[in-house]
Amino acid sequence: PNGLPIFNSLLSNRFEYNENINAVYVNYNRLYKKFNFQFGLRVENTISEGNLISTQQTSNQTVKRSYTDFFPSGGITYQVNDNNSLALLYSNRIERPSYQSLNPFEFQIDELSFQKGNPFLRPQYTTNIKINHTYKYTLNTSLSYSYISDFFAQVTEAEGDTRNFLITRNVANQQIINLGISYPFKVKEWWSVYMSVNAYQSKYMATNDTFTGITQETLSLYGQNNFSLPKDFNLEISGWFSSPSVWGGTYRTRSLGSLDIAIQKQFLSKKLTARLAFSDVLFTSPWRANATFPNLVITGDGGNDSRQVRFNLSYNFGSEQIKKSRNRNSGLEDEKNRIGS
Repeated sequence: PNGLPIFNSLLSNRFEYNENINAVYVNYNRLYKKFNFQFGLRVENTISEGNLISTQQTSNQTVKRSYTDFFPSGGITYQVNDNNSLALLYSNRIERPSYQSLNPFEFQIDELSFQKGNPFLRPQYTTNIKINHTYKYTLNTSLSYSYISDFFAQVTEAEGDTRNFLITRNVANQQIINLGISYPFKVKEWWSVYMSVNAYQSKYMATNDTFTGITQETLSLYGQNNFSLPKDFNLEISGWFSSPSVWGGTYRTRSLGSLDIAIQKQFLSKKLTARLAFSDVLFTSPWRANATFPNLVITGDGGNDSRQVRFNLSYNFGSEQIKKSRNRNSGLEDEKNRIGS
């Protein structure tokens, strides 16, 4: 009343989550003739406690955890000759769920839909093995294997005939086998091309009784053409395509892609740059997908305003002799991503 906010105890709560991660790591690197060896080990101890303070009574208001993990990694590179090199890479890592996905409080999205977190959600662990061949420092061919245990995904579950809710659960172990090829080359002095192809199989092996396993083969393509035209004009034509794939471990998506075109002109000794860009010219990037979990059939589509026209004008005030600053990432980036919304 009178424009003042009203407290609704059914839609209010406080979720206190404390997490302490202690880590120690060691790295070893050695160059021996044509071999380069690199090995590392990271040990992490995690202690966490989540506590929901709410007027709604739930059976999981406090969850405590304590666990220790070992993450070895390493690689061997062999320089066969001036034109060929081989590499074998191995890594382990952990991905923890976002903080909001741990909050067990239930809130309403619309008349039929609700969302709540899962305080019993476990981290997912990824093991990667990759064999890579490089020819003349340009043509790259790789075969990789990735295994994720306790893969977590946001799923939609039905509760009765008139209610469904979104929740994140550990649903499967994921396996991906990928063959990738990338190659930058020049057709003419004024025409350069970059192409990459990835053919992979995604396999989700159910660990949740209500989840149905999924196996999907996918072909992904990307290409970019750059044309250096007279009078400091530059034309770029690029695009990507993906055949049917799996998104989020539960949704089977249909084919999608995008065609982008941009033209650029430089002035004033290349200090002033004007760029006109057209993105998703054919408007083929919106997605369509379907899922079943559990006994609830979902068909959806969506996207954004991907078909756009942009004009940019930029002027470089700095000296070309000064090196550009490098972007530096740290472990804090992972924590920022876990904040979610």
